[in-house]
Amino acid sequence: MVSKSVLASYVLGRSGLGTLLRHTGGHRGFVALNYHRIGYPAECEFDRGVFSATPEAFERQLEFLKKECDVILPADIKDLPRWGRGNYAMITFDDGYRDNHDIALPLLRAANLKAVFFIATGFMDRTRLSWWDEIAWMVRTSARQFIGPTAMLPACLTLGEPDRQQAIDSLLAICRHRTPDLVDRFLDVMAEATGSGRAPASLAQEVWMNWDMVRNLHEAGMVVGGHTVHHPILSFLTRPEQAREITGCARAVEQHLKVPMRVFSYPRGKPDAFNCDTRACLADANVEYAFSYYGGMNLPAPFDRYDVRRVSVDAGAPLEHFEAMVTLPRIFA
Repeated sequence: MVSKSVLASYVLGRSGLGTLLRHTGGHRGFVALNYHRIGYPAECEFDRGVFSATPEAFERQLEFLKKECDVILPADIKDLPRWGRGNYAMITFDDGYRDNHDIALPLLRAANLKAVFFIATGFMDRTRLSWWDEIAWMVRTSARQFIGPTAMLPACLTLGEPDRQQAIDSLLAICRHRTPDLVDRFLDVMAEATGSGRAPASLAQEVWMNWDMVRNLHEAGMVVGGHTVHHPILSFLTRPEQAREITGCARAVEQHLKVPMRVFSYPRGKPDAFNCDTRACLADANVEYAFSYYGGMNLPAPFDRYDVRRVSVDAGAPLEHFEAMVTLPRIFA
């Protein structure tokens, strides 16, 4: 179902009113756009919900940003109070997927634009898939038609088409609010229930960047930030556990890139995904800005440097909606 926001932005774009509104002087503050994967979700056996755009759509979005916006980086935020009205946007990526290097980087270079890449450093070891990709892989490779109910899966799910994606979504929803140890137990249960087993480590090499690729991003002028080591929801952890995730990520970035980790993004990024302990750990690690992920634009004041708002770029949304998010963020972001 098409949302009212997407429909309204489409009407604005097609009517020409969106273009008129874009040129009325812009806004104060900036919009931070969040991407995960660039590619073709229908061709993927992993979680298709993390795709943000096809290569063609991403290229069109970059063309629009280059024409209509000032694309900024975290180092520019300190000047936020002095900005006038305009269209300011930041491009960010989460997790560290290989297509960020193979597809997004060449397109960014061609457009002469810079972006921020927040990486979960444990994924760069390329020894395992993320839990969300592994669940999708188990379901898509399963020869079984049904699973459940079990102690950890109270309902029966249909794995065959046309219900396969709904089954994946249901399993992802179960994991989304569990602690890392419970997620790993759940994966073992699902490996047996689906008959697919745990995903082989070799698959991770197809999915994640390695450190040479991350260095290529850095050498191309992109900003590399942290996204924890193992991608847990930080608020689920004790303060010492949070500190290990944040400082471990910072050490890996500094070791491989020879630069300090000054920016960070929260896994999941909702308001309940980080807390006062998280903020204290970030301050201890000398992180300047930390990015959330629940929409909104960033205004000069009040500005919370440990809650820099980001809006999701969703695959399948029309270009008109992207244009409206960037240039009319008070309504569409």
